[in-house]
Amino acid sequence: MAGKLLIFTSIVLIVLLLAGCIGGDNNNKSGFFGGGETPITYNFTILSETEVLYKPTLKNDTHKKPGLEINKSAINLSNYTATENDTLRIMFIDMSNNDEDGRIILISKGDFDIGVINIPEGKGEDAVFYLTKYADDLEYLIVPSSINGEDDGAVIESVPTATAVFPDYNDADINSLKSKAQGMNISVKKFAKGDIITGAGLTLRFATPYKDAFIDARNNALSFYLNDRNFSMFIANDIIEGVVGRIVSTGDYQKVQVMTVPSYGRAATQGGTGTSPMTVLMDHLSPEAAIFEGRGINFDRTEVVEDPRDFFSRYFKIRDIKRYSVGNEKQLVLRYDGNMYNITKG
Repeated sequence: MAGKLLIFTSIVLIVLLLAGCIGGDNNNKSGFFGGGETPITYNFTILSETEVLYKPTLKNDTHKKPGLEINKSAINLSNYTATENDTLRIMFIDMSNNDEDGRIILISKGDFDIGVINIPEGKGEDAVFYLTKYADDLEYLIVPSSINGEDDGAVIESVPTATAVFPDYNDADINSLKSKAQGMNISVKKFAKGDIITGAGLTLRFATPYKDAFIDARNNALSFYLNDRNFSMFIANDIIEGVVGRIVSTGDYQKVQVMTVPSYGRAATQGGTGTSPMTVLMDHLSPEAAIFEGRGINFDRTEVVEDPRDFFSRYFKIRDIKRYSVGNEKQLVLRYDGNMYNITKG
């Protein structure tokens, strides 16, 4: 699908505000267990009004450089639906550059789309291309943390989005992205432990961050459990040992079929901190398959060497847990039809 830069007219914005897709108080929401506050559940609403969208045109035939030329187009999305019986599709797209890991996760069910991003420097145009290729718009855009997200703003500026979700954590880079989203008439929400996005049989329940428990970005990153009918998954994003220890100590875990490896698998070092709480959490999650995001990994190594990801790779191998690398394949796709799931090269 062609890329589009979402610009709502004032009339459409009012309609969407009333419909609950965009707008509302962006600063007072802070749901989490503890502190006397109650987690908030958001029932998703597919963008369904006639919207004025900008559609960037490609300057050439490659996928690398979405052009700057802009064409206005009014697009009617009134027939878009999502039902419980629709196939769940989760795409994992490698957004790493030479020095930093990066991710796109695109969760789709029917015409409902959730993007999860971590876009390092120089990968913004690629991220926009892929998100607008596989989704006409995003009902939710989740920015788990500020770690290595130098080009997250390119997605906020160029991908049609209803609601942007950030961790409920005071971070200068996150605050800058919030301001950018608000400037694009995107609703901004701050999520914490216990908050939920749900609809059409799909539920995202956020496991982190714990409000005011830590002072660093990774320990305040967003992570969540995804459940659809009889399928379950843990999407760990950028969390590290501190908050993982908190999850373990509070018993806030469930068994899952699939998990992504925390912090691209770089959250533990041989003989260093992070291995014990991570191991305990993974033992409790008891996945059948583990997905390594970020740059490619050599699964043939049998010993833990200089690559910290070898610790996790060996952990899964010993337990006969299937290992997948987004970086090795560039794209992976998980599909679940209500009966069984499979993971294939994209």
